Amino acid sequence: PAGTVNNIIVSANHRAWRYMIEARSSAGAEEEIRDVFGLIAHQLQERFPNIYQDMTEGKEFQAEFEFSKV
Repeated sequence: PAGTVNNIIVSANHRAWRYMIEARSSAGAEEEIRDVFGLIAHQLQERFPNIYQDMTEGKEFQAEFEFSKV
């Protein structure tokens, strides 16, 4: 609340990341969470293009995957 900086380290496998990106970028998620997971999705797509090549971006970055289980 006072503008303090927090660092968070998260690790997960790619199947979990794909699920979290799809769930947290949906229209029902909070705006701040959608923004964060939009940035995460872009970074993962740049670093691992073969794994995230089926990701499409809808309106207001609502990520959708053609194949849900990879």
